[in-house]
Parts: sequence; structure tokens; C-alpha cells
Amino acid sequence: MNNTLNLTIKPILFCVIYMITLSSFAQEPNDCVIAVTVCGNSSFSFDVNGQGVEEIDGLSDCGSGENNSIWFRLTIATSGTLAFTLTPGSTSINEDYDFFLFGPNVDCGNIGRTLRCSTTNPAAANQGSNLTGMNTTDPDPDEGPGADGDSFVSDLDVIAGESYFLVIDRPVGNSPFSLEWTGTATFPDSPSNPILSNPNATNLADLELCDGVFPFNDNITEINLTDLTQNIINTESDIAVTYHASESDANIKTNLLGDIFNNTSPTQTI
Repeated sequence: MNNTLNLTIKPILFCVIYMITLSSFAQEPNDCVIAVTVCGNSSFSFDVNGQGVEEIDGLSDCGSGENNSIWFRLTIATSGTLAFTLTPGSTSINEDYDFFLFGPNVDCGNIGRTLRCSTTNPAAANQGSNLTGMNTTDPDPDEGPGADGDSFVSDLDVIAGESYFLVIDRPVGNSPFSLEWTGTATFPDSPSNPILSNPNATNLADLELCDGVFPFNDNITEINLTDLTQNIINTESDIAVTYHASESDANIKTNLLGDIFNNTSPTQTI
């Protein structure tokens, strides 16, 4: 009898705009043209690795540029304030994240100067934490570099229909970060799907498969998720489904597994 394998599918719904050819799909979004478009107002966890093409040097009063960066495209669904808190994965005061906000309604290659930016080094500024972001209490539109500032700048009034680019950069350290949206403005909702309509559901139904590839006792087999992809898409249009071995890979569109792949363990979460 063939051994049984168990595959758990954890859906992550978010919007991505593909602005270049498919050959660049596996790149990390550290350039403007492959920015991740944010949907909904859910928090995110990401890592950054590399700068891609340097695109922001000299475009702010905060100094610095891209070292290890990630680009987000923010489209405003309802008017309000744009604000966020960035929390590094490590609490070390030497873990240093910067950010740069461009807009509204600018294009890659012609993004103008920053509307908001912070390049304060938390250790140099004797900060009590390494958090950074935009909030309602700080009056400054920009701060940094080095010891200048308190790592936060003022929020921004935004209008429905406007779009912005937010660049997160890590000049010092090696930890990932999480991003929490704290303003009153909202982003467009994620794609909907009846399979995921239960707000308490975190997984699709587990798939139990038999090891159908020789040798039949190693719990490794070829898995075809084509039918599952169609069920996830349902009746939505302009939706792409990709499969990844980790949530981080899914968030930044790297290391695609493909619709047909071989599992790596008897029980695996995708």
C-alpha cells in the first residue's frame, strides 16, 4: 500500500500588479516596476535582501538610499490619513530601518522628491526602541540621517484614488520587519472567494495524497494543484495564483513551486 502524504494549503490573498515580463516574476520587489501593491489594511511581515537598481539616492532631504529595500505601491480606496508603524524582527537598537514615501500619482522613473522620509539611526539617536514610521503626534515631515530625529514623522492626508510608492530600506542589520497600517485611509480589498468566506478559517481543506512515484516508500511524490488553482480563482477575473513554501516567499513573490511540484516532507504546509 502506498504511503499517505498530507498537504495543508494556507491561502494568502493580496494584490500584485505585474508591470514587466513574466521572466522577472521571481525577483524580489526591490525596484519600482515590481513593487508589491497593497490590498486591504492587514499587517505584513517581510524580509529585505539587496537594493536592486538604486532609484532614490538624492531624492530626499533625509540622505541615504537603497541598501536592502522593498517597494510598495499604495492605492487609496477611502480618504483619510496614511500612517504606519514598522517593527524590526530584532529588538536590537542597532537594527536600523529607513523609509521614503513618494507621490501622489507618480510613475517609476519620475517619482519626484519624497513627501515623507526617515533615516534616523536609532542607536546614534539614543532611542529607546528601533521602531519607525508615520504617526499623528510627530510634527516633522522628514528626519535624519544619523542622530537626527526620533525615528517617526507626521502622517499624511490622502485622497481616494491617489497612489503612492513606499520604499522600506534596511541600511544596518539583518532582521526582517513587520508593517502595521495605523492611519484612517484604506486600501482596496483583497480578491474575494467563497472558499475563504469564513473569517475564522485559515486553511483550505488538507489534501491527502498517496506516494505514486517510485520509490513508493519515501513519502515524496509529484503533486498537481491545477484543479485547486481553478477553485481558488472561482469566478474572479485578473487573478493569479502562485504556490510557495513559506509566507515570506509568498509575500515577496519568490521561489515559486509551480502548479506541479514534488513535496519535500510527508506533512507540508504550502
